[in-house]
Amino acid sequence: MSAIGAIARLDRAPVSSTQIAALLDAMDEYGAEASTWAPESEAQPVAMGARAWRVTPEDAAYHPPLRSRDGRLVLVADARIDNRAELASQLELTGHRRDASDAEFILAAYEAWGRDCTGRLVGDFTFVVWDDRAQHLFAARDA
Repeated sequence: MSAIGAIARLDRAPVSSTQIAALLDAMDEYGAEASTWAPESEAQPVAMGARAWRVTPEDAAYHPPLRSRDGRLVLVADARIDNRAELASQLELTGHRRDASDAEFILAAYEAWGRDCTGRLVGDFTFVVWDDRAQHLFAARDA
């Protein structure tokens, strides 16, 4: 099992890369590979990170944190998505995208359906998405 973490300041004070690194250091038993994301400006109220174990073949393609193509969304996840073929069809993913990591499926689902994506994901998952444009943090887990 991997671990993910996020720090979000409700008072809108900036979160530094040092703070999220310290959080991940406290979770070192959940994976040797730690990676963090903090906004480049260091003036945002959020930072995220993950400690990833490589358990499934799809995990090899996941290098957190994951960013959307337009850079607006940032995601960290610990996930195993079981309805990949169904999602690939609904999201019109073709070719190599069908071999994407589970986190990439989650990000594509979030881009397509927003918060409602959780009702379309089947499997074991927990994830956090930061929407830089909307300045919104969304966290979810499977039922």
